[in-house]
Amino acid sequence: MTISGRRSFIAAIAALAWAGSGQAADVSVSDAWARATMPGQKVAGVYMTITSAAPARVVAVETPAARVAEIHEMRHEDGVMKMRRMEGLALPAGKPVALAPGGFHIMLTDIREPLAAGQEIALTLVVEAGGTRQSIPVKAPVKAVGAAAGHEHH
Repeated sequence: MTISGRRSFIAAIAALAWAGSGQAADVSVSDAWARATMPGQKVAGVYMTITSAAPARVVAVETPAARVAEIHEMRHEDGVMKMRRMEGLALPAGKPVALAPGGFHIMLTDIREPLAAGQEIALTLVVEAGGTRQSIPVKAPVKAVGAAAGHEHH
């Protein structure tokens, strides 16, 4: 076996050991953004795509931009659009989970100051996998109110 072959073999064994060790998942976040708010508006939506290498769950969201940050889901039930707070968001292994207008999203309530296009807000996703929690820092640029259709504000 060549040296590079041995390194690959050792890396594969280490990855298998890590996967069963109860350590946190490898989680990535892409395309994060927040919707700008209107004067006096106290809520805002944040969207992104989250992918975890192992089965995991987003169990909390923290941000200095708002007093409350929660995971919400919007869906049609009996012809009516309904929104509900979720206790957590499942992240199936290797499958991107989209947080987008009209679906899963992060709801910021009692925002501390209006969100203006061009700003950036910091969030921390608390992800649990295999009994271990990890904090995932996220920077979400703020886009103009008309940036995406379907989820103006609630």
